Amino acid sequence: MTIFADTLRKYLESKNTTIYNIAKISGVERTMIQHMKAGKRLPSNVSDVQALSKAMMLNLSETEELIRAYNITHMGEENYFRREHVSKIISGFYDMNTASKLILPKGSQDTLEMNETLKEIIGRSNINRIVKALLETEANKKGGHVKLMVQPEYTYLFDCLTSIDFSTNDTNVESIIVFDKNEAHKSTIYNLNVLEKLVPTLFQCEVFHPYYIYENVDSLFNKNSFMPYKIITSDYILGISYEHDTALLYNDASMSKLMNETFKKQMSIATPICQTFHPTPEEYLASTFSQEIIKPEEKENGTKEQIYELFYQPCFPSFCPENILLDRLNTDLIPPEMVEVIKDYFVKIRTQYKDKTISFTLDGLKLFMETGRVTEIPDFMYTYLTPPQRLTMLKNIITSIDDGSFAPRIIKSEKFTIPSPVCICAPNEHTVIIYYFSPDKGQYIFHLQEMSLVQAFYDFLKSLPDSLLIYSDDESKQLLHNIYDKYKALPEFTAR
Repeated sequence: MTIFADTLRKYLESKNTTIYNIAKISGVERTMIQHMKAGKRLPSNVSDVQALSKAMMLNLSETEELIRAYNITHMGEENYFRREHVSKIISGFYDMNTASKLILPKGSQDTLEMNETLKEIIGRSNINRIVKALLETEANKKGGHVKLMVQPEYTYLFDCLTSIDFSTNDTNVESIIVFDKNEAHKSTIYNLNVLEKLVPTLFQCEVFHPYYIYENVDSLFNKNSFMPYKIITSDYILGISYEHDTALLYNDASMSKLMNETFKKQMSIATPICQTFHPTPEEYLASTFSQEIIKPEEKENGTKEQIYELFYQPCFPSFCPENILLDRLNTDLIPPEMVEVIKDYFVKIRTQYKDKTISFTLDGLKLFMETGRVTEIPDFMYTYLTPPQRLTMLKNIITSIDDGSFAPRIIKSEKFTIPSPVCICAPNEHTVIIYYFSPDKGQYIFHLQEMSLVQAFYDFLKSLPDSLLIYSDDESKQLLHNIYDKYKALPEFTAR
């Protein structure tokens, strides 16, 4: 029996109707509905599920439950929940630019001035004050170094990392995090949970460097574990219980030596969760436009592997003619030799969009049409496009759609939120790169390293074009033609 069959049977019985009536109203064959109810068949598509829902007069929440049950059964529970979690993580990037600083309880620095070598601390609030004081002390110390052996479930610590300024003295924060190696589905979901909780810290604490090792998480972190969470600073060791309500603070040279050696051993087998690059404008120009463009890999049968990309806006560089590029580039800031490099890069980009599956939002396209801003390109590089230039770019996209060389994949924003600063590229199943454009801090580039995360993101991007989160090809074409017709009718968009 399947979750869809159970859900369908529940509503067929509770709505006091017959399969004959449902078949007559929905247009789905009676024998097919009987097979569905028995768990032997599935609807061929979501439209049939919606037809059944209307025939049974289900309300909105009931309809959503039936569709969700269909998706879980159709995809398989593992695929469904993994993809759902990835979409949640991507949507969660939205708050990074607007996240307010966490209001933390004020800790007393004198609690660290202890004469004894060991002090027991009872109560979460007291432990949290010590944690904050330890981190602040190290942040204010020249050459400070914080070493963490703490899971993201200890949210207070990671909230502290996002709110304390470690950059003044270039304090280094290294963290070893355990990724689960249990049964595949459980491990992947746990590891995705870890990434979700780390995202704010990755973006807001530039000195934070997380590494992972594989272990059985449940065996290491449980009520019987002795102080499994550890914070190591220049002067102190803080061991914290699994429930975060008891801690031991050490001010002892021998304990410090032992814990630092333990940390070093763990680091010898640890791997970065992601490689982070936060380039200056000069570094951005050199690294982005001087490198080889990612090309699709050749498969054994001679075909090219598809590149999957997710943007807030369409990939405008693929449709930008050279005259618009040269007109908008800020040549006062970009040296002449780099202008030539950028020109060559755009030529290559314009020839490769056929090898890419690009998903984007209507909101992103509308932002471009209203402002001329391309969110995937840093503002320092260019002047926003004029209305006629915007219309030209949109026309180039539509021409490529009409001649069959480009298939638009437009996100349904009510089902899946794509934050404007984020671009995600998966050139193959072993590589996922996340680009984040912060108006305040510039560009961040994250290369995911841990393979369960890489494969989860790749699977999500690959499945996205055929999911319920995307408009159909015909709907997408019509939506883009409607937007083009709207702006073409405005005088400022056709003026020369």
